[in-house]
Amino acid sequence: MPVVTAVAETPLFPVFARQWYAEREIDWKRSNRQKVQDILRVHLNPRFKGRRIGDISKADILAFRNYLARESREGRGLSNARINGVLNVLRQILVEAADRFKFVSSFRKIKPLRVGKTVVDPFTMEEVASIITGVPEALRPLYIVAFFTGMRTSELLGLQWDGVDFERCQILVRTT
Repeated sequence: MPVVTAVAETPLFPVFARQWYAEREIDWKRSNRQKVQDILRVHLNPRFKGRRIGDISKADILAFRNYLARESREGRGLSNARINGVLNVLRQILVEAADRFKFVSSFRKIKPLRVGKTVVDPFTMEEVASIITGVPEALRPLYIVAFFTGMRTSELLGLQWDGVDFERCQILVRTT
């Protein structure tokens, strides 16, 4: 049977979130660190700033999820994918706190929101040709590689000659 810690013994949410972030940031890429910092700064810390981490209930989480869906961002709400991203960070923090302070995480049985499939509307070959001919000549090879490989911008910008294998007609993504 788990030991239940009194709420007064658990730290305030922002205090524990800061500790959790400091312990986890070494595992993440710079882009993910920035994303998590933004979620903490914009969404989680303002919402739970005066709350002890062990005092955040399932009802609090569901109310927060509804707030994100309906009222945040000047009344427009966030997309389901963005809400899931915010709640995923909250879930990780609460699960870690529950493990450390021996209480049951209030995040149990809260499922992610459904995210619709993204509709992809690719350029036609005529549009691709028009774009390629419209860019400065020095940039054409970059655009050709981008259109016909599907490489991400960071991968294209990190591409070096040792990643190009002309014999096998391959481009090896080694750096970003």
